[in-house]
Parts: sequence; C-alpha cells; structure tokens
Amino acid sequence: MKKITLLLLLISVSFAGFSQGPWDFTTSVDTWTGSGGTFTHSGVANDPAILTYTLASASPKILQATANVNASGGLQNICAITIKNNSVNSYLRVSHLKTGGTGRRYENQTISTNDTAPVTYYFDMTNANWGSDNGGIENDIQVHIKFDSGTTNSVDGSLEFYKIEFIEAIPTTLQESYTFDLDGDTEGFSATNGSISGPTTGILTFTPVVNKSAKLVQSAHHVDATTNKWIHITLTNNSTLNDQLRLVGGGAASTMPMLVSGAGGEVEKTYSFDMSGVVGWTGNQVFTIGIGSLANGKAQDAGTILLNSVQINSTLSVNDVDFRDDASITLYPNPVNDVFRINSPLAIEKVEVFNLLGQKTMTVNTTTVDASGLSKGVYMIKVYQENDIISTKRFIKQ
Repeated sequence: MKKITLLLLLISVSFAGFSQGPWDFTTSVDTWTGSGGTFTHSGVANDPAILTYTLASASPKILQATANVNASGGLQNICAITIKNNSVNSYLRVSHLKTGGTGRRYENQTISTNDTAPVTYYFDMTNANWGSDNGGIENDIQVHIKFDSGTTNSVDGSLEFYKIEFIEAIPTTLQESYTFDLDGDTEGFSATNGSISGPTTGILTFTPVVNKSAKLVQSAHHVDATTNKWIHITLTNNSTLNDQLRLVGGGAASTMPMLVSGAGGEVEKTYSFDMSGVVGWTGNQVFTIGIGSLANGKAQDAGTILLNSVQINSTLSVNDVDFRDDASITLYPNPVNDVFRINSPLAIEKVEVFNLLGQKTMTVNTTTVDASGLSKGVYMIKVYQENDIISTKRFIKQ
C-alpha cells in the first residue's frame, strides 16, 4: 500500500511540473534570450526584463527554446504577454514551429505605443499546428516586435516584459453593451490586421489592412451566450469595396453583406446577427467582428469603419434590421388578412417573421406566408436570399 501511495505521489508531482512558466521576470530573464536587441534584467526584485533594440535590427525578438508548453487538449492555448511598450512600434507577434518543423506559424496583434503602464495582450494559439508534434509539447516560442505589420521593420526603442504565461482561457468580465461613451476607452476591443483610433465622441474608428483578414477582437469581456442570441452592430462603412461583415463566436463564423460607401454604407446602419443556430454559442463567449469582402473575406481597401455601438441581447428589434428595406421585394396583399406572397428577383431561401418586440413568430421556406394565426398589428419579415442577401419588409396584419 505504501508503494502504491508513493507511486501516485510521484505521478502527481510529474504532472504538476509539466509546464514551465509563468515567466514573471522578477529577478532575471527566466531563460529567455534576445535576438536583434539586448534582453536584460536589472537584478532588482520585481523589476521588469527589458528588451532594447535599434534600427540596425529589422526584427528584434525574444526566444524561449525550452518552453515545455502543454499544447494538447486546449489546456494552454492562450499566450498572455504583459508588457510596457516604450516605443512607437505597434505590432506584436507570437510564433511557434509548424508541424514537422517546416517554418513558423504566427499570431499577430496590434499593440498600444508609448505606454505609461503595463498592458496585457492575449494570443489564441489554437491551430492544427499547435501541439501537433512532440507529444503535444511546444518548446520553441518566440515573441517578435514590428513597426505596424508583419513585414515592416521595427524602429529604435524598448519593451519592458512583466510576464509571459500560457493559460487555458482568456480571463474576462461580463459586458453586453458597448457604446464607446468614454473617450480613449476601447472597451476591450483590439485590432488584428488593422488599427484602432479613439473612441472620440462615441465613435471607435477601425482602419483595416488591405488584403488581410481585418478584425476587431473582443477579449476582455464575455457574453452570456445562453441567454442572449442577438448581436447588433451599428456602424458607418467608409469603404467602397469592403462589403462583408463577419461575426465570429461560439466556434463558428457568421457573415452578411455590408453596404459600401456610395451605396448607402456611408450612412450609419445596424446589422444584426442571429446566433441561435450556432451550436457553440452557449455559456460565456467572446467574439470577433471581421471586415472584408464577399469575394474572399479579406479587406480590399483601407476605408474606415466607424463603430457606434455593439449590443448583445435576447431579441431582434424591428428597428435593428431596417438597413436593407429592399424596394425590389414586394408583398401582396399588404395589409393582409391571412395569406400573403413575397416577390423577389432573387431566389428566396428562408423567411422569418418578427413582431414589434423582436420576437420570432414563424419561419417558412416558401414565398407564401400564412399569417392567419397572427394577432392584429405591425410585423417584419426577414428574407434570406441567394448570394447571402438579407432584406427586410414590414407588413400589417388586419
């Protein structure tokens, strides 16, 4: 019995020491090394480690060759880096070896510049390459500093590293209304393949990088996805080419057409995503807003997005989706007593009917809708058509 107890204890100790880190740099650089710059520590307890680099190095980075990160089973998929950026370089990258050691895979994030206090950034390393070799262990981890993209050289400066760790999930707090009323407070949104300015006077401005999957990432706050299935995004689109809006959450991506500048996009609109059909949209969830094109999902120009608000709730307001009251769609008769028909130049795939509270009352897959069971009042239909076109119309039930 004693032998068994000892064996179990040894196994427990082995697993407890499975992963190195967190690296908090309290007294040293914690086995990290620098390339393209000098990575040093003052030796004073609780001081940060400092990477100093000059223009002579286009790609300064710090390296960890024996990270011993448990990348299997989603246990340590999030890389959390706490830094104080004393430079104007605004692009941070975390990389690891691809499967078989054939090159490196990068996760990128735009960071603030000339910081007055430390900031923590979270990189989701989840990917088919992450933990695919070496029994799920990742050893070769690198943190790279660039000016404003993955290909632009860094400029003189320094970064203070306070902590690097790999965790299971991003720590978040509940928030389901984002109105950007406080100037300079992005309310937890950060940019990937783009840049953020503001917010000022209630508007957060996002500028996408051309030919990239541009994203606004919400990683500081989560949503009660079990209760709230609707996400309403109010924005102005100053791009003439970026005509796709994406909402990524619950392990799935939902897309819809977005009006471009010159075709109505220059006027503020509200786009609403129904997440009730996403299996993974349950529990506490974070989300990402993507800006791109219907052609390939990537931004086609650098036209700005002026984000007014993001609201997450349990209902669809009729006023939330009137951005595409398409004149090419007709309802007959309207007002209606029992049955009405929908005419559209595009093939209709699905029709949803909502009351004024935003509650869905029925769904049909035909162009004929039987409204005889509805109470008298004003209703809205949401018409899903081919090529991912979504239009809305109002009707009166007599």
